[in-house]
Amino acid sequence: MKRRPVDSWFWELYVQACGGRCGACSAAGVKLERGHIVPHAFGGTDGLENLLPLCLRCNKKYLKKETPDKRPADWRERFFLLIGHVLQPQISVSQEKGLCSLIPTTKQTENSMVIDWQNTEFSVSTEVFTQSCDDVYQQAKAAVREMVTRSRELEPKPFRPTAKRQEQMKDLAITRGVKAFRIAGEEFLREMPWVLDERRGSAHHDSFLHFCESFDFYVEDGTKRAKRLAEQGKLQRERDRVQQEAATIAQRESRLAKYLRAAKVPTDWPGIPDGDPEVIAAAVAAAKDASIKDVDESLLEQSIGVQRRYKIYRTDALLAEKNKIRHLMTKCARIAAEQYNDVENQKAVAAQIKNVLDWVDGSPDIAYLRRVDGAVADLCASLGLLPDGTPYPDSVLDPESGDIPF
Repeated sequence: MKRRPVDSWFWELYVQACGGRCGACSAAGVKLERGHIVPHAFGGTDGLENLLPLCLRCNKKYLKKETPDKRPADWRERFFLLIGHVLQPQISVSQEKGLCSLIPTTKQTENSMVIDWQNTEFSVSTEVFTQSCDDVYQQAKAAVREMVTRSRELEPKPFRPTAKRQEQMKDLAITRGVKAFRIAGEEFLREMPWVLDERRGSAHHDSFLHFCESFDFYVEDGTKRAKRLAEQGKLQRERDRVQQEAATIAQRESRLAKYLRAAKVPTDWPGIPDGDPEVIAAAVAAAKDASIKDVDESLLEQSIGVQRRYKIYRTDALLAEKNKIRHLMTKCARIAAEQYNDVENQKAVAAQIKNVLDWVDGSPDIAYLRRVDGAVADLCASLGLLPDGTPYPDSVLDPESGDIPF
């Protein structure tokens, strides 16, 4: 941080406002130098609140720590009165309607007519808060300790910095700032320049020397890397946001599609519960309304409940029909064994029964299962049975042969 110059006349007025004494020990009649309450190296500003006239002894004594402030309590009033007398600023007054009626609107008015400098009171409009030297030192010390601790987790480990090197590192943290120190430390630990031989894992005896000597380069590289990572993180967050939006849309579309399946459920199946027809009707209406893009969870649960109950009904009905045909095929096999003594006829009937049972096992619904009714009827008729498995009545049989007439 570069210091701002202070004009000699300005400094003389300020020293006069401070009583011409040292701002720390109140010594009079000594040469006073420009000092600071919070040292400039520790982030102290060049403003009047931090600027302090100090004797040579105090300026050296408080070089690296906070200086006590023993300026007169009214130094601000004194300083601004002195400034007013030296500069003698001209005040132009612009007359508003109904205001300043005693001052002509076009005439510049002398200060004495507007401001009584001798009886003017001054106060500080803003307060300047600065960090104490001890806080800065403790933060720097903590940053160094944190860096050394982290380095012990790496392989190969660097040698612990000597007391002299630690002091040098603390000075860097103080003068360059703890933030820059941590950026440089992160880059230094990542590059591991103290490693001399990767195969044997040997390290330089003064492992942190390179960090101190190349501090500015580590700060620059670390800042660039942090910026690059920040940009990458921003792009990744944007990609995550887009993916999240796409997933939300897909989830919404999937939820709507599941809800609309209830529109295909018939309302006249036996045993349909009360309330299901209304849910089905609402799903049918929603399927026709293109403006509906999503449904809430309660409607979705109602729709799924309707679909589940209808599926159970269809499953139970299909299973009952399949079992009915299987029992009929078992009866046909028994009758065929009784009626036919030759192997060829028995094999033919067995093949027909197998085809029917294969069809039954592969039928996903009752409508598909009904396609086998013709084959079942033909098989039953060849064995003297009706399609339901009951024997043909005697009135239907041929009176001479006793067979079924075709």
